[in-house]
Amino acid sequence: MCDKNNFHAVKIPLYGGLLIIMFTDNKNDVVDFFTNNSDLENAINAEDRSPFGTTYYTHHKGKRATLIVFNPLEEEWDPSVITHESIHFAERVLDFIGYTGIGEPFAYLAQWFVRFTYESAEKQNVKL
Repeated sequence: MCDKNNFHAVKIPLYGGLLIIMFTDNKNDVVDFFTNNSDLENAINAEDRSPFGTTYYTHHKGKRATLIVFNPLEEEWDPSVITHESIHFAERVLDFIGYTGIGEPFAYLAQWFVRFTYESAEKQNVKL
């Protein structure tokens, strides 16, 4: 069962929306998360999850939200998965505001995402 201690949420600076980071090796935690947070639009199919990291796009109280699920317990998982998911995250946020291309806004968001992911892991006692 998913509890509030295996995820960390924050408002995305400058661009708005919500980022939610979850660390779990159990796909049912993702399903439970959406079930237990009825204000989130359930936009997932747990069977489609990558074993290492997955990005879900959803809404929270009418505003866009991004849920990133990491499984650092997977044997072949490594921190490059954070880089991979940071690109999905930055691309989605910038696409929403109509920004196309790669540049400082993209780099800023990817860097912020990586920093927030490590802070989330520390708060949740997850070793990356």
